[in-house]
Amino acid sequence: MQQVAHSLSIEAVTKTYGPVHAVDNVSLSVEAGQFLTLLGPSGSGKTTLLMMIAGFVEPTAGEILLDRKSITGLVPEKRNFGMVFQGYALFPHMSVADNVAFPLKVRKASKAEIDERVKTALDLVQLSTLADRLPKQLSGGQQQRVALARALVFSPDLLLLDEPLSALDKKLRAELQSELKEIHRRVGTTFVNVTHDQEEALSMSDRIAVLRDGKVVQYGAPTDLYERPATRFVADFFGAANFLPALILDRDESGFAYEVAGSRFEHRQAAAPPAAGQSVLLSVRPDKVRLQPAATEGAKLLGTVRVATYVGRQFHVVVDLGALGRFNVTLPTALAVGDLLEPGAEVALTWERDATVMVEHD
Repeated sequence: MQQVAHSLSIEAVTKTYGPVHAVDNVSLSVEAGQFLTLLGPSGSGKTTLLMMIAGFVEPTAGEILLDRKSITGLVPEKRNFGMVFQGYALFPHMSVADNVAFPLKVRKASKAEIDERVKTALDLVQLSTLADRLPKQLSGGQQQRVALARALVFSPDLLLLDEPLSALDKKLRAELQSELKEIHRRVGTTFVNVTHDQEEALSMSDRIAVLRDGKVVQYGAPTDLYERPATRFVADFFGAANFLPALILDRDESGFAYEVAGSRFEHRQAAAPPAAGQSVLLSVRPDKVRLQPAATEGAKLLGTVRVATYVGRQFHVVVDLGALGRFNVTLPTALAVGDLLEPGAEVALTWERDATVMVEHD
């Protein structure tokens, strides 16, 4: 079911409601066949932006282009986009096969073409054996697969997904994330997905646009956004992050030395480092921090364990660093040392020089 992919360009798009900028001067470029996720908290503008791409909401300013041709003035039915909603939106009185066939019937396709395309679409989502069932006879995950098949059956130019997995339980959501990524690979269509779930965005996307207050605050590949967040908001939004107010001591071509709470640490940086004497904010992920005995030699921060929570493969440990606040540490269960996890234990926190990322305040 390989389909022709199309590129999408969003150029300085704004949507205002009175004095409120729901989307504020957003520009994005999505290559043909990519899986883009619009990610952000509630009220960030991600759904409004998706609705403008779909044609349900008219931009106040800016252009939306498909293959470099403006579609800004096109009504939704002229855009040939597939759409999958959080609530499935299936016709309850129609069978699975009839639900999937509906877009083809609207387009007045022949019966032979409808039968062939419906079979292919149901094979794609592994529901061929359930073609005659009604939606009420299906699980939530199966209903979402039907909605996906219906959105793909007519070979849409784009597939738009509005939080399609948020109504499912955690285990099923993880399974469908993998399936959706595989379906994207097989059909080749450009996908635009909206979610507030960071793990979902990281696991499925080729590119992620992080939105906040209607603006794109960072855009890039999942690894870039997680490993190299540009701002404190982005670092914190992608799971737990620790922040260090640091003073630059000296620098060279490979990075700089900095001081935190009287200890000297090293930071590796590819770009030109800041000048000595400058204050910066550094972020370090909990899984990159080592928990060691307080007597450990070398650069370290001393603290007291407050709580250690067992979550199967890992321990989540909260360490009180006094004036620096609390630090989160994630330890693989196999490497956890019991004495260091006891509440009240005096410990040292250390990390490698490439574990920290310099981020902007926001």
